[in-house]
Amino acid sequence: MKGARILVVDDDPQFSFVVKNLLELEGVETEIVHNSVDAMNRLMFSPFDAMLVD
Repeated sequence: MKGARILVVDDDPQFSFVVKNLLELEGVETEIVHNSVDAMNRLMFSPFDAMLVD
């Protein structure tokens, strides 16, 4: 997964932070948003390889 870009969508900031840190340890570029509106806005302007949604 090294070099992949993943968008994490979760309303729990602590969980998002843990997931981001774990993914980045594996070399994954990670961005976090906390709701679906922000996720859709981010997806319109930036490509991701995957999305992790709660």
